[in-house]
Amino acid sequence: MRRVAWQLAKLLEAGIPISEALEAVRAEESPRKSDALGRVLSLLETGVPLAEALAAVGWSKEVVSFVAVAERTGNYADALRRLAERLGRRIALQRKLAGQLAYPAFLFAVVLLFAVLAHAYLVPRIAGFADAVGQKDLTEARLHAFDVSLLILLVAGAFIAALAAIAFRAGDPRLLSFAVRLPSVGPVLRATATVRSLEPLAALLEAGYDVDRALGKLVELSPPPYAAALYLHVRARLREGDRLSDALDQIPWLDGRWRIYVGLGERTGELSYALTAYAAFLEEDLEERLGRIAASAQPLALVLAAAFAASLLLRILLPLTAALASF
Repeated sequence: MRRVAWQLAKLLEAGIPISEALEAVRAEESPRKSDALGRVLSLLETGVPLAEALAAVGWSKEVVSFVAVAERTGNYADALRRLAERLGRRIALQRKLAGQLAYPAFLFAVVLLFAVLAHAYLVPRIAGFADAVGQKDLTEARLHAFDVSLLILLVAGAFIAALAAIAFRAGDPRLLSFAVRLPSVGPVLRATATVRSLEPLAALLEAGYDVDRALGKLVELSPPPYAAALYLHVRARLREGDRLSDALDQIPWLDGRWRIYVGLGERTGELSYALTAYAAFLEEDLEERLGRIAASAQPLALVLAAAFAASLLLRILLPLTAALASF
């Protein structure tokens, strides 16, 4: 999608009409994307707005929201360029994290496989040998408890990561409110959901929408359930006469630093710029947090691997040493 947005932005900046630009990009894309762009062109010919056409063919809500802003301002090139830059930063971050996490993930997988195989095949044989030489004592039980503790740590880490991913993908606000309290991944999840919810609002405000109409437009774009719940709640509270900050204060999964930026925007009347600055700050903060998580994963994986290896080595050496000493 980044390449499509970037190509469209360049063509539109050159003054090429949007239908011709879409046709030109379509000719260069893969069959799947070409077919999607063809359906978009067909919808445009019937008078459907571009944002609705993109939503109808299944393009992401993020893309649709950027195009909806462009429809308000008439500046498609600028909106698509900003979208391409945003997607480019995200792709670069994903590649960086994938590179940093590849080795720790491999180590975790090897450790888990090694632990399962060792306890299924090797450990029972060592225990049988210890029984045969009459050396089954508390040491073996302690090693077993140690191994179980390490396995619990591995499973707990995998469970936390899976729960965070499920909560974000499902988008249920109640599940998300629980998941943001999880250790390590909770702050990342909180910041990501906050950016995905408030950045589209900032874009529409910058395009000239008032807050009420912007919230209504965002609901029409079928956002994730947690974002839709936020928009509906805030819109209802604003119509009751509350301030935006009062309405946001009741959303438990939001990153708490919004108060600084929203308060500044309300005092100065520049809410769109304040929210845009807040989203940019959160994106940088997210990159730093994810980098720290990735950096800590490698030494943790090495420690777990060394601990399992030491436990298994002790299981082998202690009975052998005892057997040799008995001769």
